[in-house]
Amino acid sequence: MEFSMNAVVNKMILIISLIALALAIGGYVFYTSTEAIPFAVGVAMGAGVNIIKILWLRVSISKAITMDANAATIHLKMQYFLRLMLTFAVLVLAGLLHGTYVNLIGMALALVLTMPIATYSMRLFLPKDEHVEAINGAFVASSSPTQDAIDQINAIASSETDKPTE
Repeated sequence: MEFSMNAVVNKMILIISLIALALAIGGYVFYTSTEAIPFAVGVAMGAGVNIIKILWLRVSISKAITMDANAATIHLKMQYFLRLMLTFAVLVLAGLLHGTYVNLIGMALALVLTMPIATYSMRLFLPKDEHVEAINGAFVASSSPTQDAIDQINAIASSETDKPTE
């Protein structure tokens, strides 16, 4: 089965959206009606930022695959820094708008909870025969690492037994 980064990204976006919806509903239960709307706006902003970061990461990885190793490393580090700055800028904006328009707690909850839960829940949705690790949104696909090591050991052992002895 071939690894599809688009399928993983789409599933992560769905999971983030569902978590944000659950947080917004939970906020409606715990806050009064006038405070629930800013909380829901904060949750939507936080989830939206995480979705933008995932889409941005997909583009960055697709671009880095075509580069040499050093250029790809520099490119991905710079993209990581820019995604971090985006998060910081949106937190500052939410802090400035806190109260009337945006609830900072709702935004922080969405920023902190949606990405890790979506990342770690990907193991539930990905095929069992494909070893995919999603750590902080970075996807690495291969066959089982254990099986790769066993195959390499078997290849070395068979090449040594095929050599003529002196």
